[in-house]
Amino acid sequence: MIVCMASGNGSNFEAIVKSGIKIDLVITNRPTARVIERAKKFNIPYIFNSVEYEECIPKDTKLVILAGFMKILSKEFVNKYPTVNIHPSLLPSFKGANAVPQALDSGVKIAGCTVHWVDEGMDTGKIIAQKSCVVYEDDNEHTLHARIHELEHQIYAQTIKQILRTL
Repeated sequence: MIVCMASGNGSNFEAIVKSGIKIDLVITNRPTARVIERAKKFNIPYIFNSVEYEECIPKDTKLVILAGFMKILSKEFVNKYPTVNIHPSLLPSFKGANAVPQALDSGVKIAGCTVHWVDEGMDTGKIIAQKSCVVYEDDNEHTLHARIHELEHQIYAQTIKQILRTL
């Protein structure tokens, strides 16, 4: 079983599904998350649980995919279920929720996204893949984040397919 956990819009979830990866269940911690509508669109069952979301994972889950899931998972959870995440920075730089503004504030010339294994820390797991883009002089948070988001849609599904071949 492949489970996707998401808290928001769900565009990475949709890109993953459109790439041909079969998602069996979506779990969200937010009742207004747009990922719910996207799950319905693809006839994928979903569960909303704002507190005990870790307990919602079926025992036969072989991979958990985080797609904008804005909660730290327990050490017990990530040790039990292989869990992958995508983050809008070239880790280990700019961890956490404000990665794009951090990149702009630092003056980096290259930004991008990272697919990584999830551990008990925040964006500290082993890096699997990265994709980069140039930061332009006139970039703002919106323009840079939009370009990084395009990269996420390319690299995440590709990397998940590679992972699934090894499971």
